[in-house]
Amino acid sequence: MKIVKRLFTITNLLLIVATCGAYLAPYIAPSNSTVISSLGLVFSGLVVCNFLYFFIGLIWQSKMAMVSLLILFLGFPYVQNTVNFSLPKTASKKLQTLHVATYNTQFSKPTILPDGSPNQKMITQFDSFLTSVNHLDILGVQECGWRTAERIQQSMNFPYKHTIEDIYTGIYSKHPIVNKGFVDFGQQINKCLWADIAIGKDTIRFYTAHLAPNRHDGKIPAVLDQNQQEQVNYFKIFGIFQHYPPFASKRVKEAAMIRVHQRKSPYPCIIAGDFNDPPQTFMYATISEDLKDTFLEDGIGFGGTHSGPVPGLRIDYILVANQFKVIKHQILAEPFSDHYMVKAALQF
Repeated sequence: MKIVKRLFTITNLLLIVATCGAYLAPYIAPSNSTVISSLGLVFSGLVVCNFLYFFIGLIWQSKMAMVSLLILFLGFPYVQNTVNFSLPKTASKKLQTLHVATYNTQFSKPTILPDGSPNQKMITQFDSFLTSVNHLDILGVQECGWRTAERIQQSMNFPYKHTIEDIYTGIYSKHPIVNKGFVDFGQQINKCLWADIAIGKDTIRFYTAHLAPNRHDGKIPAVLDQNQQEQVNYFKIFGIFQHYPPFASKRVKEAAMIRVHQRKSPYPCIIAGDFNDPPQTFMYATISEDLKDTFLEDGIGFGGTHSGPVPGLRIDYILVANQFKVIKHQILAEPFSDHYMVKAALQF
C-alpha cells in the first residue's frame, strides 16, 4: 500500500506541474513552446484528472488532496472555460431575438454508405433535423459541399446566402446581405467568409471561419474528398499530436487576421465557426479577446462540439460583440457530422 500511495504522490505532482504548464498556454504562442501548447490541447483531461486525484486524496486522507484543490482554485477562470455552469437567461420582450448557428457539416458524409451510394434513411433524418432548425436567422457552415448545400436548399428557407465556388465555408441568412467578402488565409480549403446583414434598421457583420485543421500526416491537401469516409485510429491520433504545433501556429495567424479585419467593421460582429482548438490555447485567447463566448454566457458542462475520441472537446464557437446579450446557448448532438451544431439566441 505504501508503494501505491508513493506512486500516487509522484503522479499527482507530475499532474500538478502539467496543469500549471497548461495555465500558461493562452499566453505563449505555439511557435515559442511546443510543450506548453500541447498541454493546452489536453487541458480538459488534466482538469478531470485533478478532480479524480482530489477525491482519491480525500479518501486516503492525503495532504495532496488539498494541493490538487488549490491548483484547481487558482486556475478557476481557465477551468471555467472548459467546464461551465450558467443560470438561465430571460429574454426581453422589447428587444428583437436573433437566432444564429455554426455547423461543420463534414460534407454530410454520414448520409452516404461506404460504397458511395445514398443512405436514404439517414438523408430523411438529416432533412428532418434541418427543418427543425428552420427558425434560424443566420447559419454559418464549414466543410459544406454540394451534398449539404442541396439538403439546406431543400429543407431550410434561406432567401440569401454568401458562398464561393470550391470554397467549403458559407453563410445562409433570412435577412438581406448588403455587403460580403472573405478573409483569405492563402489556402483553398479553408477561408473565412463575412457578410453584412441588415436586420430591420440595424446591420451586423457575421463571420464564418474554418481555421487550419489538424492533419495526422502534416500535409494540407489542395482539395478535400467529399466522399471518403474518415476513420479515427490511434495512429492518426498520434500523428495529430506529432504535427499539432505547426497547425496551431497557422491557426493563431488566421485568428489574428480575422480580428484585424473585424476591428475595422462599422457594425457589431459575430465570429463563428470551427476553430479546431480548445479554449485553453493561444489561438482562442487571440480570437476571443473582448468578445463574449456564448458557451461561457449560457453553457452547461464541458460543451463538447465534436464526436471524436476525445470526450468534451469544444472546438466550435460563437463569439459575439458586447452589444449582444446571450439568451441561450445550445449544442445539438446529431449524427449527421463528426461535429455538432452550435446554436445561440441573441438580443441586441
